[in-house]
Amino acid sequence: MQDDRTFTINDVSSNSGDLSAVRQYVERLDAGGGTAIYDALRRAYGDASSARAAAPDRFYSIVLMTDGENNNGIDANGFKSFFNSQPASTRAIPTFAIIFGDASPQALSNIATLTGGQVFDSRNVSLPSVFKVIRGYQ
Repeated sequence: MQDDRTFTINDVSSNSGDLSAVRQYVERLDAGGGTAIYDALRRAYGDASSARAAAPDRFYSIVLMTDGENNNGIDANGFKSFFNSQPASTRAIPTFAIIFGDASPQALSNIATLTGGQVFDSRNVSLPSVFKVIRGYQ
């Protein structure tokens, strides 16, 4: 399991220090086998919900970056039940999923549809352009 990491993107230009930090973090990741997409999302929604309660005037979103299919933790139905049980303010936080490697486009599309987000394929689009689109949702 990788460590949790929160990034704040203020500058979406291609040479942005904000995006450089994301790129450097992603480049250091090492796939170790198990992928618990829905557990990670459940945790991210808990963190985002707490942050929103403390600062409700800010924009919140979750970026899910994965190179695999969920094979650990709760399944898609478990996450859907969790998500639907959350207050409206939490359900209003979109998830933007970024495909790396062998991630399941259909599973990530289902997450994006459920949460009001969008899916991006990093094999076809650059991270700076992805974050520009995500920033546009603000």
